[in-house]
Amino acid sequence: MNRTSCVVCGEDNLEVFLELERFPCYMGVSRRLFSSDAWFEQRWQECQACKGIQLQSPIETEVLYKENHHKAPVGKLWIDHFKSFADFINMHKGRKRRIIEIGAADGYLANLILEGDDELKYTVIEPSPSIKDARIEVIQGYLENHLDCLGGGLIIHSHVLEHLYLPRESVQNIANEMNDGDKMIFSIPNMSALLQTYGANSLNFEHTYFLNKEVVEYWAKLNDLQILESKEFRSHSIFFCVQKMKSRSVLTDIFEISENPRLAFVEMWTKIEKFVTSTNVIMQQQKKESFLFGGHIFSQSLLAKGLKSELIDCILDNDIFKQGHRLYGTELIVRSPTIIKKMEYPRVILAASHYQNEIREQLIQINPNVEILELLN
Repeated sequence: MNRTSCVVCGEDNLEVFLELERFPCYMGVSRRLFSSDAWFEQRWQECQACKGIQLQSPIETEVLYKENHHKAPVGKLWIDHFKSFADFINMHKGRKRRIIEIGAADGYLANLILEGDDELKYTVIEPSPSIKDARIEVIQGYLENHLDCLGGGLIIHSHVLEHLYLPRESVQNIANEMNDGDKMIFSIPNMSALLQTYGANSLNFEHTYFLNKEVVEYWAKLNDLQILESKEFRSHSIFFCVQKMKSRSVLTDIFEISENPRLAFVEMWTKIEKFVTSTNVIMQQQKKESFLFGGHIFSQSLLAKGLKSELIDCILDNDIFKQGHRLYGTELIVRSPTIIKKMEYPRVILAASHYQNEIREQLIQINPNVEILELLN
């Protein structure tokens, strides 16, 4: 797939501004041989009309999601997010007795909403479901093939919109199936805050375009969706509740994103490169047991920019499903952070954006003598 028009506004004046030559295509661990891993170029382009940025050539979903890594949430921040989002949904769902969740993964959010309300009719549309719950109807497949299931119910999704390759068209398709008065409630990542904290989980092979509150508001107006409430969850996510209204006048103003995602994205990669350079120097001059935190894109980004893997003992991650397996694109094995507990002065490299404080506190609790090399904004 090669994008020749903007996924945000539809204009066709796109300009490449950043190229990342060799990047592993999968953000997670692998149970396959290293020789089976694949790398692709990332070419990022800016729309000269709306100033949105997007990946020029997204990877085929069959390759990108070859090994599904979307398990139950790990870490307090994610758990708090889902609890807060479930409360937001319950506050706005009204008398709707049918919920359709798009992209439910393991059903964690569904379980929170169904808690104490087993009479809800709950349907999930998910291409790779791992849900085994008699209360939940599971439709395996992509949204585009099951649009006829949406009408008349409350539509919800969490951190799904940013994964869509044709998001503007998808929002339009959903809105077209909604009846007047129907609601859609959803959560998106706070990409602006992610970029400010140099989070490589902001834009990548999975999140292929810049999404913020302004973009959501623009798409809502295009599709007769009134925003009833938007709410920030810390600096991690933004919740929205929108309602289908009777057709209003067509937009005439030219849309443009007020912030500068291109500048923030370039600055993020510049900071990552500088951090890698300084970290390599420290590891070479002061050799000791060194670890890299995160069996995910945070670590892959540092390694892709030249962090010396031969000076790293292994990857640390709290996810038990990742432990014992190899970080995709590397030969480094993922272990539990508890392995540093009895070491004299272990070193951990940490560049985890929103999760930085939570992980730092955990590492110090495990071993107060740990040396943490951090990428900070």
